[in-house]
Amino acid sequence: MAQRGAELRAPLCSHTEHIVAEAIDAFAGECAVTLGDVLLRRVPVALGGCWSSACSREAAARIGAVLGWRDKQSAAELEAFEIERSAFLRKPAQVNALLEAAAD
Repeated sequence: MAQRGAELRAPLCSHTEHIVAEAIDAFAGECAVTLGDVLLRRVPVALGGCWSSACSREAAARIGAVLGWRDKQSAAELEAFEIERSAFLRKPAQVNALLEAAAD
């Protein structure tokens, strides 16, 4: 798939070697349905320590360009992804309490 065009060989963001073709393959062949599904589970680049909101915007723009997302759809996917990623990375309150108690 990556041989079809430079946009498919582009990295998802400047901090990773994972490419747009991997994300497109996740949508096409792995039943991924959202940006979060791709970036958190199929090609889990958004779990990396250096991932930022700039990386999210860059990945959404590159994936959206290939999939033909309009601005409104791209913005909706990005917003939903950021909410999902934040929840995905949040430690449960009970774990936080245990960690704080252990630190004392």
